[in-house]
Amino acid sequence: MERMPNTSMKKPRELLRNIEIALELPGDPFDYHLVLQRTCELLYRRRHEHPKTLEEVERIARLDRCTR
Repeated sequence: MERMPNTSMKKPRELLRNIEIALELPGDPFDYHLVLQRTCELLYRRRHEHPKTLEEVERIARLDRCTR
């Protein structure tokens, strides 16, 4: 799986679309873990401007099986 592109300046909607694309690519569980973790971090940073992103952070974190 290719590394996730620099997404630090993207809007939450774009981040969520990127994660959909990344999860469709072939990879191992750790690859997916990194994508999920990074997306959660970026969405969490936007929680003040976009409070609803916290719901998405929780949803995405539940998808991450490497931390269980």
